[in-house]
Amino acid sequence: MKIRFFLLLGILTSASCIGYTQIRNGECNCIEQFDRDIRTDFTEVQRNSFKDFLYQYFSSTEKQRKSMKKSSSSSFGLDAVVKKLPVKFSFGSDKSSDGSFMYFQQQKAINSGYVTDDQFVEIVTSFIPNRSWDSYDKCLEVCGGILMDQSGIIVSTTYKSDERVQIKVTVDKIQGDKVTIDKTSYIGGQAMGGKTLFNGRILKEGSTVFEDIKRNIDQDLTISISFKESWVGALNETFESTQSEIKGDKKAPIGSIIVSILSYDSFLEINEIERTSDMSKAVWVPCDGRPVSGSKYGNVATKVPDLRGVFIRGINDMGVQHAQVGTVNPRQANPDNKVAGSFQSDAIRNIVGQFGNGDDNFPVDNRLFKMGGNAGDASHHGNPGRYVHFDASRVVPTAKENRPKNVTVYYYIKIN
Repeated sequence: MKIRFFLLLGILTSASCIGYTQIRNGECNCIEQFDRDIRTDFTEVQRNSFKDFLYQYFSSTEKQRKSMKKSSSSSFGLDAVVKKLPVKFSFGSDKSSDGSFMYFQQQKAINSGYVTDDQFVEIVTSFIPNRSWDSYDKCLEVCGGILMDQSGIIVSTTYKSDERVQIKVTVDKIQGDKVTIDKTSYIGGQAMGGKTLFNGRILKEGSTVFEDIKRNIDQDLTISISFKESWVGALNETFESTQSEIKGDKKAPIGSIIVSILSYDSFLEINEIERTSDMSKAVWVPCDGRPVSGSKYGNVATKVPDLRGVFIRGINDMGVQHAQVGTVNPRQANPDNKVAGSFQSDAIRNIVGQFGNGDDNFPVDNRLFKMGGNAGDASHHGNPGRYVHFDASRVVPTAKENRPKNVTVYYYIKIN
């Protein structure tokens, strides 16, 4: 099943108008809505104070953490979370899910040098599982990010973009008081900052866990999660690739032409784009006149332009009317008024002139012309005549073609 996010006009309710829905350019971001809910209950000072507390907590010993929990004040309004924080967290030595969860949070914080906003969200939701987050919950509903809802296990997407997907696993009312993850795999991606949904992790009833997954943008991302308990279903969902893109230029529209000094193979390799002969999956191809049926560009043209060995020239009329834009200046207009994608052969302005009056002693411009003798003929009564050599190379550089100064490059066009 391909997971796509569509926002239909029919669900543009007042809730989405005030910001519940965060869908921009295919990106669904409910974390921003959680932050909206947090701001209604806690000031920025309180949030930052709690993040500072967490970083100090991660940096302390087990004994120091016990002391910190006892002496913590309510200045940041999150005492309910502090009371539930485990003091011992070491992967492999602690059997509780909270201890393992906090171990990975500690590694992220120490590596970053601070507690990130995402960590703040994850820790708060994990230790206040029954809190109602209105904007956040409504965003999830509108985004349609529920991937699995069975046997009391709810898996949803809280953030989705071309490069990253965040999933949320909530253990609601289940048989017993816990479930155990049997196996998780992310084909076409990898966990960011350490895997939180690791094999063997115990999830208690009422707990919430987040996993950030970095996508390989030229591959579909398949998320698989299974549990040891036979009564729990398994998740196996695929997020369709949005096609590979050039880094830093993901918004280049189809039909765009770029200039590169890299060969096609090097261009694909350095931009991490898989080479393919399937035009429905290719993103950038050389401007060599190749057919591109099956691509989005192929819906308007059967072939890409052939720009091998030629320069690019602007069209005379852009086809867009504007009150402050007149017709092109005749001095710069293309006299043949060519259409986009059409070829124009080389040419030079005509060079005309005349000289001579039958007299052997007429003056000649010695830059372009060279005088020489000639055997006489009847028309000249046997007198030796004069002839003229015309040679432009005596004045300007010459070659087999007319050209301006230039640098040779590759042209590539985006077709999907």
